[in-house]
Amino acid sequence: MRTPSLLRPGQLLLIVALAAGLHACLAAPPAQRVSSPAGVVRADTRLRAAEVAALLSELKPAVLGALPHSVSRSTEVWVQPEPRLYTFPGGLHADAEGLWAGRQGRIHLRADADDLKRTLAHELVHASLDESWEDLPGSLEEGLCDLISTRLCPESAPRLRAGRLSGAAFACGGLDLSLTVTVPASAHPLGFEASYTASIQLSNGQPRTTDPMEVFETHAGLSSSSLGPWRKREFYGLSFLLVSRIAERVGLEGLHGLCSGDLAAQAGDLRRAALLELAALDCERETWRRAAARELGPAELREIARMYPDFILDTCIETTLEDLTARVVRMSGHHMKVGVKRTRCASAMGNLVIDSDAIRRMGPLELRGVIDRFLTRTQWDGEEDVLVVHWADTDLSPSTQLWIPPLDDGPPIVDGVYEQILEG
Repeated sequence: MRTPSLLRPGQLLLIVALAAGLHACLAAPPAQRVSSPAGVVRADTRLRAAEVAALLSELKPAVLGALPHSVSRSTEVWVQPEPRLYTFPGGLHADAEGLWAGRQGRIHLRADADDLKRTLAHELVHASLDESWEDLPGSLEEGLCDLISTRLCPESAPRLRAGRLSGAAFACGGLDLSLTVTVPASAHPLGFEASYTASIQLSNGQPRTTDPMEVFETHAGLSSSSLGPWRKREFYGLSFLLVSRIAERVGLEGLHGLCSGDLAAQAGDLRRAALLELAALDCERETWRRAAARELGPAELREIARMYPDFILDTCIETTLEDLTARVVRMSGHHMKVGVKRTRCASAMGNLVIDSDAIRRMGPLELRGVIDRFLTRTQWDGEEDVLVVHWADTDLSPSTQLWIPPLDDGPPIVDGVYEQILEG
């Protein structure tokens, strides 16, 4: 994120009139100060300031080397509970993890940022762009900063890529995932390898989608932007998708060439068409959505699973009555309902579902008795694995009609997969 740096002539008198009042509202610098060859860092503790100063010394030359047409500027870094220029509560960058204040020559970082090193790298790119990048349209500067930060911080790149690419997909209608889980033979109760596939759709829950062409007009990274967090996330995602695809094909020099010199003077539609062509994209939402999905690899999918854990149910395996009882009690502290599942029983016969409120009202002995009676009824042999799961309510239940013949009579026969609607 960055603060606006260019002033219109009509703004000058207003800014002069407000300057004295705003000066009194400037946020105070953090108490501790550490100098480094790359700049000054201020934080609440000297240790924290020294840690960030070391990151600054590592990242600043790396950014200058990775970013074509860069300039080394005098830079100060403030590490704050919330990145802010003024003492006003909340504000336009209350949700930001970092910001570059160009007029002050200062980077502001959130102390508990998801990844402080990557955030610092992102803001250093803002701070190092020379004037030839000023014609980069819309939100594309954010995509450029994100791309370089992933290159300089590869250990956290999958998490940022997952966030940005899912944001781009959400902007264009959602993300359809087909996840396959393979259970090795050593862990399967019947002793053979099995694979299970689930189709999952993630969306941002908003009633409207975003026209991806707005990324060329909307400056989502400016602190003066009135966009909400979800909308910013969408534009950051669209920008990252566009810039990364261009860089993959023609490099950052190719991107710079379209946004500087004579090409920068082209009409907006012509330059937009050239950028889309380099990225192998068009004006259609579906093209962007599919492109975002194709960029997701195994590492990014694992990160998405961590970001959106609600579609992955909490599941544990236990093998004794005592451990089952203890696990049910622990899981009831996190979920509305807990299920105990026998893996060798058909359909609902092998399920015991208990409301967490009821679990909390029971004593350990009473709960143990309930589980014991269930296991006895389902003829548990005392050795087979039993699942304890978060039991999620649903209106849908797929039903698979499958015939498994004797081993000598050929492979299983799938008669059909049906969607059942549960009522009552």
